[in-house]
Amino acid sequence: MSGFDGERAFRLVQAQCALGPRPTGSPANRRCAELIASTLAECGWPVEEDAFLLRGQRCRNLLARTVRERPALLLGAHFDTRPRADRERSWWRRRRAVPGANDGASGVAVLLELARLFHPPPGDLWLAFFDAEDHGRLDGWDYCAGSARMASTLLVRPAAVIVADMVGAAGARFFVELYAPLGN
Repeated sequence: MSGFDGERAFRLVQAQCALGPRPTGSPANRRCAELIASTLAECGWPVEEDAFLLRGQRCRNLLARTVRERPALLLGAHFDTRPRADRERSWWRRRRAVPGANDGASGVAVLLELARLFHPPPGDLWLAFFDAEDHGRLDGWDYCAGSARMASTLLVRPAAVIVADMVGAAGARFFVELYAPLGN
């Protein structure tokens, strides 16, 4: 098995960004989900889609797994982007959609590159790709709607979950964030 290929991961970021901003319900969001599913299939990972409606928008989570038993680890990332750059200082930039190279595409690229490395897919690892995560506090949406949906619909809970978000910035530092108690 070869190692993690950072250049390949960067090309995966570029491929997602070439689709344009990917807010939930947009054609670019749908094409991004298709890109993720086809890349996983090329790596031998079966993909399940959970389509759902949220605030009138068609959303989809993707789950790649080979077995339904409890996995040791679920790795996740979101592929949607914010529909407006609401944190920009300039009013005209606030109206534009976020391209999502770091916030969205980077985590997905890391998981897709890991999918290539873990071939054939191990049964104790699941890969999850969340939609409707990054729309929070805009138009009455909550953050993390896609992962909350997946958590509420999974019949088997993973032993541990790691979400890769905003992992592409130069000089990035990562901290452990504990939002839920460890254990069952």
